[in-house]
Amino acid sequence: MNCVLEGENVSVKANGRVILDNVSFAFGPGLNAVVGPNGAGKSTLLKVIAGLADYTGEIRFCGSRIESLRGSVSYMPATPVVDPLATVRDVLEAGLYGTSQSVEGALGVLKEFLPPEYSSRRFLTLSSGEQRLVCITRALARNSRVVLLDEPLSFLDVKNQVKILNYIKKYTKKFNTIVLAAIHEIHYLHAFQRIMLLDRGVTYFQGTTNDLKRELIERVYGLKILEVNENGYRGFIPIIS
Repeated sequence: MNCVLEGENVSVKANGRVILDNVSFAFGPGLNAVVGPNGAGKSTLLKVIAGLADYTGEIRFCGSRIESLRGSVSYMPATPVVDPLATVRDVLEAGLYGTSQSVEGALGVLKEFLPPEYSSRRFLTLSSGEQRLVCITRALARNSRVVLLDEPLSFLDVKNQVKILNYIKKYTKKFNTIVLAAIHEIHYLHAFQRIMLLDRGVTYFQGTTNDLKRELIERVYGLKILEVNENGYRGFIPIIS
């Protein structure tokens, strides 16, 4: 059965400021994206779903309130907090706490992106991109039904960005998983099954890349966008003036 992650009238207020304003959404199995400028509410939305922020409204997964299914959700923050002495293996093992998954399985996933000898290296000695690959691996290795990734492509070179996107797409098909990623790289939107566009806590669009209008992206981001349509590929590239 294909379960849906859905929210209805989700709102978040902090210090008198509205961060999410009656946001509703629905994401099915596959690779999904939430995009928008800085301060749009992307990270807050992921934290709400992960149970790390208070909100009003309702969030359901498979028809049940998300609060009763926290074990089904895996979350990768944009900035991880890690023991400075922890090795890569330690970081992966800590991320599997409360699951039945093995660290050997997580290391098997990591081999897709980094050499095996990296498992014994201290996490903080890795480059920012290498650290990001470890954190993505940790989130996926939990084999949760819902995986939330905050800025998974940050710090990665182009080759690893593409490699990660391809791997996650295969992963979602294999395990029927819902992956929701908050990203800034709008030129990769064609790789995502469903897209949500936020700005200042308000939803401006939900749907597929084919339905997303260039003019709307330009209005939300306040810049000019080059739209590319070639061989079934539709992409959006910011124009540098």
